[in-house]
Amino acid sequence: MTATAPGKLRVMDWENINLNDIADTNVFSTPQWTEIIENLHQAPASVRRTIIREHSKTVLDRLHSLEIELNKRLILKEEIVRMMFVTAIAQQPMLLIGEPGTAKSLLVSKFCEGLGIGAISEGRQNTFFHYLLHKFTEPDELLGVINLEKLKSPDHPSFERLTEGTIKDAEVIFLDEVFKANSAILNTLLSILNERRVYEGGKIIKAKARLIFGAANEIPPVHQLGELKAFFERFTVRMKSEFVPYQDGHVKASEGRRKLLKEGWKAESVKLQSSYDPEFSILDHPASLNDLLLSTWIVTESFGGSESLNPLFPFEDDYHMMVMELLKFNKKICSIDDRKFIKLFVLARAHAFFRGNHKPDSEDLVVFTHIWNDIRNKELLEREVYQIMESIRQKHKQKPSKKKT
Repeated sequence: MTATAPGKLRVMDWENINLNDIADTNVFSTPQWTEIIENLHQAPASVRRTIIREHSKTVLDRLHSLEIELNKRLILKEEIVRMMFVTAIAQQPMLLIGEPGTAKSLLVSKFCEGLGIGAISEGRQNTFFHYLLHKFTEPDELLGVINLEKLKSPDHPSFERLTEGTIKDAEVIFLDEVFKANSAILNTLLSILNERRVYEGGKIIKAKARLIFGAANEIPPVHQLGELKAFFERFTVRMKSEFVPYQDGHVKASEGRRKLLKEGWKAESVKLQSSYDPEFSILDHPASLNDLLLSTWIVTESFGGSESLNPLFPFEDDYHMMVMELLKFNKKICSIDDRKFIKLFVLARAHAFFRGNHKPDSEDLVVFTHIWNDIRNKELLEREVYQIMESIRQKHKQKPSKKKT
């Protein structure tokens, strides 16, 4: 592949790119393939069609293999795990809410581990940035310390930061206790969540972030959110992580608890025997970040164009019906502004792809169960969404099928 002048689009030698490399996990996970994926929008139509038709299943199978491995080790977290993949494909932020000890951090770290993504200190090709926020967190802790040499330069003084190992340098961002951040930090994080950019010293700096996760033990009540409300709304998907139920009936420990003990013991044994060395793990990485990135491209490519804008496109009508029905609650159980209206459509399409469908249908409207604005209304929202989904299914059953002529 050859490059054009700096700042211009890279010119790819599409004829000499071997698409069969997608089937080789080791080759496909390289930076070279990351660059190819980032430039697929300018690939010939024949290349784009071949990837969608012949290689979609390959990347999806790898992601499903990782999903199976995660569900073996993260007991009764299937719904959260599934939505982690969906939000990752849609590249939408996810918020995890739950008491201490409900595996919020473990979910994110194992998800990254299964993709071959390491903590920023481990020197991996793809990295994640994990930070526990508090009211005294300083911008330097996230964005990097000020480069004093550049600032004090007698010829061309400039405000710059040393960004290596910072939030701007990681593909995955995981922020714990997000609602304890102060105003200065919130403003910085909002631009990263919205645009994957940081504004500093009159410059726009692009962040590498592909996936963003937040976690908190609890959400402040709606009437107390205040300046946190805008930040909270940027997390399109909200998931509640709960303790594994202890009793099954009245006497025996539940099956979930038995699995939790078994898998927990295995994990603790590995950590103790390896002296907590991050290189030792009981979880291989059957997939890579590039599998997610190519999935994102497939979703937007195969669902783009005139078909998705056609008023007769069946899912569009279902989507509008779901939104209109939920809006009748006047924000009591969820809020859907114009921004979220679009992002949820992308999520539904990503959900369809992850369950093996190139075209979304009413089953993919289940993503609406995860947009509650108050955790106390979570179950109410779920009931309403499932009822609307059933109404849509019944509506489709009543429609006469079109006969081919």
